[in-house]
Amino acid sequence: MLHENDYATYKIVDGIVHVIYKNIDLDVSQAVHIVKDRLMLQAGQFMPVLCDIRAIQGIDKASRSYLSLEGSAFVKAVAFVVDSPVSEMLSDIYLTTNSPTIPTKSFLNSEEAVKYLNRFR
Repeated sequence: MLHENDYATYKIVDGIVHVIYKNIDLDVSQAVHIVKDRLMLQAGQFMPVLCDIRAIQGIDKASRSYLSLEGSAFVKAVAFVVDSPVSEMLSDIYLTTNSPTIPTKSFLNSEEAVKYLNRFR
């Protein structure tokens, strides 16, 4: 199943939700929309989530807080895919300041992220 909005593309592959963020500077209204669409796609099922944040340009504090709390609904674990210094920095800030309540790690490629998330399927 595939879904897309102005902020991200979503698909479920082998029991893992893949959220590929578009080239945006993420604010809280966009974060709410992203979570709403992910929840619709999951249809009440708990699943691990791969978040490809390589294209994100920035994220505000309200968005980070929202994603770490409400954004964790129906999520077993999260793997961030990062590459540039910007996406790696965004991931590090999120992990250190928001202390996610579910298992969360960053990876430099999708393959390693999927391998990590397979433990939570």
